[in-house]
Amino acid sequence: MISLADILPASLAALDVAPDNQNFQIPKSKRVVVFLIDGLGFQNLVANQDAHPIVADLITDSAKCAIPSTTPVSLATLGTGLNPGEHGFVGATMLLPESNSILHPLKWETSPNPKSFQPYKTQFEIAEQKYIEVKRIGPAA
Repeated sequence: MISLADILPASLAALDVAPDNQNFQIPKSKRVVVFLIDGLGFQNLVANQDAHPIVADLITDSAKCAIPSTTPVSLATLGTGLNPGEHGFVGATMLLPESNSILHPLKWETSPNPKSFQPYKTQFEIAEQKYIEVKRIGPAA
């Protein structure tokens, strides 16, 4: 089974700047595009599997997401290549004991410092260190 944690490490391996991913491999490439659509949900995919052949391909036993399946957890899993128990994002909101406040990752502003909350390099940072240009299209937030 592959998970979101496998996608970007496999992408970097396909670009020949990281070791091969054991769970998921992409053929060697000059460019890789990762297209993320948030909020579909498995039931919506099943209900719309006739919309396009790729939708039916997504409904398999070979893919899984992190638990809990919330956007902040999934984005952290995708971006770090780590599972929730490793990267520390464990829900849509999280208690910050040091300030006795609640972190809403989708509304994250300046505090806490992201590096103190999640100290691991993201797959994007690893790519940029290897002089791989990373582009993102989407809302700035």
